[in-house]
Formats: sequence, C-alpha cells, structure tokens
Amino acid sequence: MADAISFIILMLEYNLPETIARVDPSTKQTIVNSNFDQLVTDPSVRSSWHDVVLAIIRKETTPRVENLSRNLEARCPTFCNAIEVKLYQGYEALQKAKKNEDEHTTNEALRSSLK
Repeated sequence: MADAISFIILMLEYNLPETIARVDPSTKQTIVNSNFDQLVTDPSVRSSWHDVVLAIIRKETTPRVENLSRNLEARCPTFCNAIEVKLYQGYEALQKAKKNEDEHTTNEALRSSLK
C-alpha cells in the first residue's frame, strides 16, 4: 500500500495532470473514474497507470525522465516489479535513440534497450 502511495506521489512529481491530458481517452477515463483501492487491486486500472508512465517517457528525454524507471524501482519496488522496470528502461532507451542525432549515442541506446 505504501508503494502505491509512493507511485502516485512520483507521478505527481512528473506533472501528472498534463500527462493524463495526453493519454488516449479510454485510459484517461479509467484513471479519472478509479479510486486508490482500484489502483492496488484492479489489473485494468493498474494497466492504465502503466500507460501513463509510458506517456511520461514518450513526452521528452531529459535526465529527469531517463531516471523515471530508477525512481520507480527505488521508491515503489513492490508496486512496480522488476519486469515492469526493465520494460520502462528499454522504452526509455528507445526514446533516447529515436530523439538523438549522434549515431554512436543512438547505437548505444538501442543496445541498452535490449538488456
């Protein structure tokens, strides 16, 4: 339960209202109509929140966003399991490769996305 609270606080630190405005309408509706209990117990609500994490990563590639997966792992490890953290790290690396113009850095980011 504490990790779920940490997750919500972390999402607020990454400008949650702006991010929710950018997700698809069904995800937005699920999140807006859900409560904290559902975040913890309902897989569809939890899945919608993971879509929000991916939207944060897609938004921009800054050092702050690149560290989102590390922050999730450190602050809410039982809420975001190791597989999800790896997924986020891979997605972060793909976004970095996509937005980078330097070939060497792009290749490194693509290699990192496969780990």
